[in-house]
Amino acid sequence: MLNESIWIRDIMVTSLVTVSPDDHVLDVIDRLLQAEISGAPVIDNLGMYHGVLSEKSCLDAFSTIVEHTESRCGSEGAPVHASEFMNRRLVTLPPDMDAVKAIEYLLQHRISGAPVVNKQGEYLGVFSESSALKFVISLSYDQLPSSDVAAFMNAGRGRVVNEQTTLERVREIYRCEPHRRLPVLTGDRVVGQISRRDALRAELTRLANHLNSAATDQLANQIGFTDSDAGLTVGHFMDRTAVTIEPDKDLMSAAHIFFSTSARRLPVLENGKLAGQVSRRDVLRAASTLLEPAPEDGPQALYLSSLA
Repeated sequence: MLNESIWIRDIMVTSLVTVSPDDHVLDVIDRLLQAEISGAPVIDNLGMYHGVLSEKSCLDAFSTIVEHTESRCGSEGAPVHASEFMNRRLVTLPPDMDAVKAIEYLLQHRISGAPVVNKQGEYLGVFSESSALKFVISLSYDQLPSSDVAAFMNAGRGRVVNEQTTLERVREIYRCEPHRRLPVLTGDRVVGQISRRDALRAELTRLANHLNSAATDQLANQIGFTDSDAGLTVGHFMDRTAVTIEPDKDLMSAAHIFFSTSARRLPVLENGKLAGQVSRRDVLRAASTLLEPAPEDGPQALYLSSLA
């Protein structure tokens, strides 16, 4: 019987990319994109935690930057459409795929979700980290048998865009909604996908083109904010209310937080200082080890933590 609790301190990551509240937000966005990470904790030179600069924070920053550059330099020209920056190399899942296998597949490919497509190539929904967490919680508490992807996927059409959707529209969707990816459809068929990171990279490229700058590290000086203006520092855009967790909490505590909020990672704090970070993927990876078939015959109960 799998009844050993898993604690946050056992799965948290302690080697982290961090940023300072005084860093210029464009410099940090460029660093995050180069490192292929979606956000970073903000700490000062004493190691005290201040908040999180997330992809949503970065998109908020671009809204401010676009407004400023348009008022200073004029219109940014022709709109950029989804077809120009969407990712056409897709990983998709069939609706009848076992949910445990789907979680393992996402972890193996280091992706946070995938469109669900039937044999005719028609879009049915998205199986995301949130879908996976819903499955894990259901399996843990209800002790239900495993199910297929279709039972837990998000079939809502509010997250779908088409090839003519503009970058501005994509930015606003991501600023208002917790989605991690937007499937791009032509009719009922998936032709691409846009992640938040794709949108940020497109925003940075468009800004560089608009300012005729080949080097993104020169953009901060070209935008026109004075050195004394704190309007484009990390501290101005970071999320000061991001949910955090303590290292002595268990796995299911983190799973519930991730399922009930839009957070993708939780800073782990001890006495106001950053001790580490735990992500949705860390939780799913730990849960996945407990979901592996037991060698003994007969049903096995799943316990990810004490339920007391």
